[in-house]
Amino acid sequence: EPDACTKDIASICIRFNAKIIGADWGFGNGGMNSMIKKLLPSDFIFVTFRHSVIKKYIAYDEQGETYVTNRTEVMTDLFNKIKTHLLEFYRWEDFEFIGKDYLNINAEYSETLRQIRYIHSQPDDAFHSLIYCVLCWMIINKKIPTTRYDPGEDDMDVHFFKND
Repeated sequence: EPDACTKDIASICIRFNAKIIGADWGFGNGGMNSMIKKLLPSDFIFVTFRHSVIKKYIAYDEQGETYVTNRTEVMTDLFNKIKTHLLEFYRWEDFEFIGKDYLNINAEYSETLRQIRYIHSQPDDAFHSLIYCVLCWMIINKKIPTTRYDPGEDDMDVHFFKND
């Protein structure tokens, strides 16, 4: 039931003093995302993400009020963070029910695109939740640039600043 879910999400955020939510732009942007936003304090940061074909890692689309990511770059970056132990997980026995989603993702090289494509055979929702979590951390800590993204640009070459 969407109404109950949105109330639960807002209640949990308030109870645990969360400051930010990272959500998928697609399914919930018109409905559930707006319902949750209305239930949260005005200073709460609600960030939405969508994947697209852009040259940069991430850009902000002011018109759509959402961050646009390069799906392949973001996923590759997260897999590299996992491989190099920049992210740690619970013991497999405690993590398996979520971790299985990570194992559903395979990389294949596309000759047409001349790049790696990530495909999944089963749900990969937990992995995408982690993507949103990491991106929100980057935004809060100013570790990624923000810029204008113009969906009408042919080359999608947007300008970034770097915060080290």
